Amino acid sequence: MPFLGSLAGDPMRPERRSFEQQLEAGIIAGIASAVPAAIILAIGGALSAFGAATPFYSIISIVDPGPLQAALGAVKAGNEPEFFQLQVSGGIGLCALMGAISGIIFSFGLRKGHIKGFPRYLIGALHGIAMMCLFYVVGFRLVTEVFNIQDADIMSLARVVGWPLLVLAHAVHGVVIAWVMRTGLVSPKAVFGPPITAEGKLRE
Repeated sequence: MPFLGSLAGDPMRPERRSFEQQLEAGIIAGIASAVPAAIILAIGGALSAFGAATPFYSIISIVDPGPLQAALGAVKAGNEPEFFQLQVSGGIGLCALMGAISGIIFSFGLRKGHIKGFPRYLIGALHGIAMMCLFYVVGFRLVTEVFNIQDADIMSLARVVGWPLLVLAHAVHGVVIAWVMRTGLVSPKAVFGPPITAEGKLRE
């Protein structure tokens, strides 16, 4: 009964393995790309006198605007912004989540393409900038509408770090995704030998 190996219920069929590997690769690459992007945002906040933590208050302000408002108020009054550890962690976590989403889109977008060298990294940079526009123009606004959030300052991150560094952070994010997808970090490796299928079991 060789047809059993291609049934939809077979968890090890090639199509499903390929999909899961592509999904996993995109998630890993996206999360990895969030690290340098977050570092650039933190540097941007420090250079702008708002503080390294304030960019992450901006990111999480879509659900918790309090720390951002407190930080902006403190800077305006000439004081040092208070540090909110939970909100910084939440902002970094949201960076990782958005990075994973971006990585998945990039992974499946170039699934059939075999672009190498500079063009691949150029596409990665443009992808990162495009994702920035998508998140700000569509994503965040949609969230505020769906959950009826009134106090969210969607463009606060651009004011905190400045547009050049914001664009740079997202471009680097895209380049890192393109690089990680080309490395062995996300390449599937056989650990226990070839995959077991229903056909293989029947032969035994």
